[in-house]
Amino acid sequence: MNYLDYVETTARAFPDRVAVREGADAWTYADLLADARAAANVLAAEGVGAGDAVVLSLPNSYQFVTATLGALALRATVAPVNTRFGRREGGHLVGQVEPDAAVAGPETHPVVAAAMAERGPPGAPTYATGDGVDAPGWEEAVADADPTHRVPETMGERTAFV
Repeated sequence: MNYLDYVETTARAFPDRVAVREGADAWTYADLLADARAAANVLAAEGVGAGDAVVLSLPNSYQFVTATLGALALRATVAPVNTRFGRREGGHLVGQVEPDAAVAGPETHPVVAAAMAERGPPGAPTYATGDGVDAPGWEEAVADADPTHRVPETMGERTAFV
């Protein structure tokens, strides 16, 4: 079991209960489950699967929660990167993790994108949250993705929460 399994169980029992609040915004368990599944489909379309790694450099936010759950739905490893890391620290972590995809906030996207370009695998996508960043938009990709997803039966060798 992983965190998504708990969200699925709770969404079945209490779909209309608030799962996440962020400022004046609130999302129910049904919303959270649909967005987590959509996030899984965005990552899966990029080739992320069981045992792969996804770097997340996001503040504590709804996007962090959905990206985490989406990666876990694929049985991928989630590697959170401190949003205060600079290019050297972020680059080192990206080099160690060898992520298959990344999602970063507008403040950290330049650091993560540079680290991915220098040390990540060729062609690995780096999504951005928020406005004003010239990169694929995470929120738009999740909103456009299919909100259904079946969790793989087996876990990959690298599956962990780093």
